Amino acid sequence: MRILISITNLMVGGAQTFVLRQATGLAKKHSVYLYNYRFPHPPTDKVIDASFPAGIEILHFSLPARLARLIHAADRRLARAGARFNAFEFLRKVHFLWILLSRRIDLVNSHLYHSDAFTASGCPVLRVPLVITDHGDYRYVVSQRQATAEAVRKIFRVAAAVVYISDSNLVSIQPYLSGYRGILRKIYYGFEAGNILSSGSVLPSGPVIPSGAVVFGMVARGIPEKGWEEAILAFQQAEKELNAPVFLILVGDSPHLQQLKAQYHSGSVYFTGYTDQPQQWVQIFDAGLLPTYFPGESLPNTVIEYLALGKPVIATDVGGIAEMITVPGTGQQAGQLVPIEEGRASVKALAETMAQYASQPHLLQEHRQKALLAFSKFDLNACITNYELLLGEITSKKIDEVT
Repeated sequence: MRILISITNLMVGGAQTFVLRQATGLAKKHSVYLYNYRFPHPPTDKVIDASFPAGIEILHFSLPARLARLIHAADRRLARAGARFNAFEFLRKVHFLWILLSRRIDLVNSHLYHSDAFTASGCPVLRVPLVITDHGDYRYVVSQRQATAEAVRKIFRVAAAVVYISDSNLVSIQPYLSGYRGILRKIYYGFEAGNILSSGSVLPSGPVIPSGAVVFGMVARGIPEKGWEEAILAFQQAEKELNAPVFLILVGDSPHLQQLKAQYHSGSVYFTGYTDQPQQWVQIFDAGLLPTYFPGESLPNTVIEYLALGKPVIATDVGGIAEMITVPGTGQQAGQLVPIEEGRASVKALAETMAQYASQPHLLQEHRQKALLAFSKFDLNACITNYELLLGEITSKKIDEVT
């Protein structure tokens, strides 16, 4: 198959991380192209475009700077005059159709709302099947007035298939599926744990951790809504109640984390700064934290990576996290969930959970074993196979309709 994967942007994030893994996996058997809808990125944003294998062509629409300025100026004048025509978007769409034709694309798989809306307007022109993968952003697309509910329904009606990544995601998109007659399928994210386990555990620098200490850690985007400060405050409370040594390692970098570092850095609270290999830090955790209250939380890659390395998870019951840490077929969980109070993770509950793990080694060991079992549903090979089956089903149906 000749597959075009389209995504709103290539900034560092959960959806982008999955697209990197998906594209890399599919490219082993198929011709894969990547369309970056929102190009160029602001120069301050970290992007992952350089991480894609050389065999995957990254495509985008751009114009010479001077011509782009002229067209944008003309579009602003048209908008002020009440015209609905946008020259830049028209040219972008023509360019996208040219990509579909010139690369002989069999199928488009779109990720994130803005890419979905764009590809849903272009694919039908050439009768190229569209598969939409929802990453949780439809939880707030309408509430933030990025689109109306009916506009979202129209996007989904165009799709030959809609992939949802957790039961929680299905609930959030259900209001927009009225009149939808395509394929609706759950496919979990995929992750290849072997790559982490073979990457070694040599850290550039870090705290000296004595034998027997319990290490809590957190990896996430550096935004306040991931619960960084709540994790620190809870750790400080737990540390006061415990006799055993405990450490908190915070992996990431942002202005928010720099501010927290200046306020809370101590011998037992360590900020690593930015790293492109956070899994090396995760290997030394005893338990992973994600006390998130981010409104668009869906299926955090961080939780998958914790589970892949056998780390129990302490997190809020947001998005699909409860489903993620559940061992298939048992209902047992590889970690503990804490409530959200007044819009944020409960610091008291977080502290109690950390203290419980630190004082009950048998419970920590039990949840380590369950973590690996819970991870089994995120096997990358299974994920890629499920996408291949779905895409093959759609393209075969198209061939049948033509003949």
